[in-house]
Amino acid sequence: MIFCLNEADENLRGGFEELLTEQGHTCSETEGIRVLLRTIEDNMLCAEYKSQERTLTLSGRDLPQMFRGLFLFLQKADEQGMKNGGEPGEWRKEERAGFQEMGPMYDCSRNGALNISQIKQRIRRIAAMGMNQILLYIEDLYTIDENPYFGAFRGRYTKEELRELDDYAFRFGLELIPCIQTLAHLNTFLRWPSQEHMRDIKDILLSGDDKVIELIRQMIKNVMEPLRTKKIHLGMDEAELLGFGKYMVRNGYTRPDLIMKQHLETVNGICRELGYSSMIWSDMYVKLLSPTGGYYDLPDDEDVTIDVRVPSDLRLVYWDYYHHTEEEYLRNIRFHQKFLGTDIAYAAGGWTWNGIAPNYTRAAATMRRGMKVSRELGIPQAICTFWYDNGAETPMACDLFSTVCFAQLCYAEQEVSVQELHAGADGWLKQFGGFLSEDYMLLDALDKVPQTTEENEEAADPSKYLLYQDVLMGLFDKQTEGMELGKYYRQLADKLQGCCQDALSQEKKPETAEKEEMIRVFRYYTAAAELLSKKAELGLELAAAYKRDDRKRLGECADILRECERLCICLKDLREDIWMEECRPFGFEVLDIRLGGLTARLQSASKRVRGYLEGKWESLPELEEERLFYKPAADGGAVLPSCNLWERIVSAGNMCEV
Repeated sequence: MIFCLNEADENLRGGFEELLTEQGHTCSETEGIRVLLRTIEDNMLCAEYKSQERTLTLSGRDLPQMFRGLFLFLQKADEQGMKNGGEPGEWRKEERAGFQEMGPMYDCSRNGALNISQIKQRIRRIAAMGMNQILLYIEDLYTIDENPYFGAFRGRYTKEELRELDDYAFRFGLELIPCIQTLAHLNTFLRWPSQEHMRDIKDILLSGDDKVIELIRQMIKNVMEPLRTKKIHLGMDEAELLGFGKYMVRNGYTRPDLIMKQHLETVNGICRELGYSSMIWSDMYVKLLSPTGGYYDLPDDEDVTIDVRVPSDLRLVYWDYYHHTEEEYLRNIRFHQKFLGTDIAYAAGGWTWNGIAPNYTRAAATMRRGMKVSRELGIPQAICTFWYDNGAETPMACDLFSTVCFAQLCYAEQEVSVQELHAGADGWLKQFGGFLSEDYMLLDALDKVPQTTEENEEAADPSKYLLYQDVLMGLFDKQTEGMELGKYYRQLADKLQGCCQDALSQEKKPETAEKEEMIRVFRYYTAAAELLSKKAELGLELAAAYKRDDRKRLGECADILRECERLCICLKDLREDIWMEECRPFGFEVLDIRLGGLTARLQSASKRVRGYLEGKWESLPELEEERLFYKPAADGGAVLPSCNLWERIVSAGNMCEV
């Protein structure tokens, strides 16, 4: 379609032209559908097309709401088959945003640092979906002029790059907010011997130390200098051992809540002095009140004694990616509001950190409940976090499905079922990646095998531990025995292959780089399912054949091991292609080592079995060891556990400790 934007303000026109061009449309000064923009005070968007006048009026509180109205119109036109020259009929759409501030947060600190073009791609998507913020989680992924070790060899962003991203976000009406760490989660920085003096214990800074206070001041000044925003997320989560290391040696035992209070006053004071408003994750405050030290194990109201108050100018971010009932979110948010402060943000989870594949089932289940309660309680800000724990093994492109669902929930005025959520997501998914909800759920299916619960409450991730576990050791073999997962992954591989073929067919030929990107991702997961179809039960097969002295079957297993080796090399190549397209090269060495190590162990296993069959070895002690449940169920049976730490999967030996 052709759109005429000549009545739009010149400062606003650029974003519209870029979004329309990317979607295959044309912008003209003199012809086409006339686009009118109207700014309104209400937090509601209205898009209306009058066919006789060939006029599309987009009204909204801000630019992203107008973009969302535009994209809803494009979806409607596409449904009517009008993309290539036809004329849409009369149409009107209204939606009310449930939050004043809303947007995703991207973790760039777990080895996968999104490259600049990928962040810009996400800025365009976020704006098109009607969200007005993008948060970048960058623990040590920005430069500090005074400290060259900060973020060294980690793919850190320069001030010039952050300024470029901020300008680009501003072009689309988005606020770019940095999320840093000023207490814990700084292990990659504190790993350097020259910085060891600033460590309290593990990944926690030494609170109260003059050099640490100066470092934090440098952090805040350097990360905020290139940005327009006056908001900063200071982190301060998961510092459970605060005060139990060098701090205790210097000062003796001090209650962690008092250390936290003093540290926050210092850091928030720096922000206040520099003119910035702060937010932090809320878990440390809650844990200090909890009888068990847990984040969600809240005490009864009558048992709460507050000695440490949250500063009134600080926003607490309540993050909850785990609960499956509205009652739990209601209780937790009300607890925050009653005892910790009324300025609360809610952070949902996109569940891209489950293992090698996304957990969309749990993302939708938890997000639906948490967003509904937050909206009803008047929470002003909603965030969707995309963490990439243990090395960013899930491709970054997998964030799209959860992002679309989150955006839909930001504009949902009533309860939305999973089916309705998926149906509403399809128009957006088709625009951005070419695949639909049912296709994305095949990626979810790598972990949501038949033995998991309906909403995968345990966050089971069998695809990761069955991929990485050693076939001779079989640390997870007992856990999956009798589940026929080899057959399951064979069927899944065929379905994924069908998706790829369908996307490459003449009718659905890729039209954008985003669609080509998603085809790469689906090819990668096809290869993963193919490898798992052969490897998932191979350790069980080897152990059984060895125990019954079935030498013929052992020989066949040795052949399968060589096939797994070939498939693993292919998998690594596919993952590398995706990584280099999405992220800076720093960090891929970890996945290279992991998948390369898996290839080497498959080679070694084949050698061991062949050597045994040829008489080189009298026995294979690895296959004689009794298989144990990695995590026994309460009734003593099998349960599919969550285990997302590579170092706990590949060996029972010492992988990363002294």
